[in-house]
Amino acid sequence: MSKYTVLDTNIILQDANNIMNLAKDSIIILPETVINEIDSKKSLLSEVGFHAKEFGRMMRKAEKLDTQFTEDYTVSRRLVEGIEVHTILMKNYPDLSIYEPNVQNDRRIVFAAYSYLQNDLTNTLFITNDNMCSIIAEAQGFKVTDWKAVENTEFQFMKEVTVPTDKFSKLHNLIITDIDSNYKPENYNYMFSDELTGQIKLGNIRNGYIDILGKETEAELRRQDASPINSGQLFLSRAIQNPNIDIVVAEALAGSGKTVSAFSNAIRLVKKGEYGSITYIRASVDDVPKEEEVGFLSGNDEKMAVYLHPVHDTLDFLARSRYKDSKHKGKEYEDFIETAIDEMKIKYNITAITGLGMRGRTFSNTVAIIDEAQNMSKSSLQKVLTRFGKDCKIIIVGSNRQIDNPYVTKYTNGLSVILDACTKPQEKIQLHAVPLTKVVRSDIAEFAETVFSK
Repeated sequence: MSKYTVLDTNIILQDANNIMNLAKDSIIILPETVINEIDSKKSLLSEVGFHAKEFGRMMRKAEKLDTQFTEDYTVSRRLVEGIEVHTILMKNYPDLSIYEPNVQNDRRIVFAAYSYLQNDLTNTLFITNDNMCSIIAEAQGFKVTDWKAVENTEFQFMKEVTVPTDKFSKLHNLIITDIDSNYKPENYNYMFSDELTGQIKLGNIRNGYIDILGKETEAELRRQDASPINSGQLFLSRAIQNPNIDIVVAEALAGSGKTVSAFSNAIRLVKKGEYGSITYIRASVDDVPKEEEVGFLSGNDEKMAVYLHPVHDTLDFLARSRYKDSKHKGKEYEDFIETAIDEMKIKYNITAITGLGMRGRTFSNTVAIIDEAQNMSKSSLQKVLTRFGKDCKIIIVGSNRQIDNPYVTKYTNGLSVILDACTKPQEKIQLHAVPLTKVVRSDIAEFAETVFSK
């Protein structure tokens, strides 16, 4: 007996390859409303638009099997990369005018799937990450599930441990399990406190041994435009400037200084001659107003500026930090800062692009900053990471509290997938994860994170 999997629109728009990823020896069912919703997104110059276009390419390449006609619907059957896909076109729908447009679409999707599969519901799985669609499908008798790339999104990348006084002064190069019997590979960063005096030492774990952050090392880490102002930023700086670490991941609160710290350390690496350039990549999904979405603005430069303005803001902050003692005043000072920003872009060979601008390119000898990774699907982040060749340092930053892409969740986005990878030993590359939990932008930003995250 055949098994069926109904895919909602959001499942495909977060990753067109989910047609193959979620087949599991079943026939994929796509109601026509799913096709229409995907088609409406294909003109967007964003990750969502890419997956919409990718889906269209897959369907065009599909092998047509046959078309079946009934009184209620038409079924078009295709083979998409070896997976059987049935597209359902209804002859008529019930009157849905009392519902909002998005609810109408949810009900059309469920209605079409039920009309086709009502005799096979026990062999059917309906996959959606939309709560309303899930409720409607369950009420219709479907077995419903959401889709998750990872199960766990809570990680302990920084740990606080109280140490007996007789061991506190001898922490450096001790085996971590002698101090913390519950040590896990994800415990990259430690704050050790003396149980008697309360004195604090910061340390990382290298091959199972404690590597204390000494005064000389800390002083060296602080020689940058935006000197670390808390333990999290110190841990992040140390990881970025460590030549043995290939990928550094920072899951951080809004206003915690993640992008500024990433840029400041990247500039430091280029200054030292360890890399030749800085490449800034940002997910092309945001919570901008409808009139400012990519696809509604004229000209690609203007469209991309919506997503790349954080580069200018960050360089502006670094320039003002570098020249805070300048004698220039007023407009003269503002012009001086703008000139300094332009000079920094040239001197450190800074390039800013969206994730879509990575496709088909190869980068080498660069420090890459992948920003807003929480808005990338796992396949989009995968494609970005595969663009980097030899001699590259990758810095991935994002916050699962700030997901703007309506088609991904903290269980499916690229950031969570890479964070999950940080909990497991890797064979050929060195990962390091740092949480930034201190808001430094302003008291207002800290207030917002505290109040609205409850």
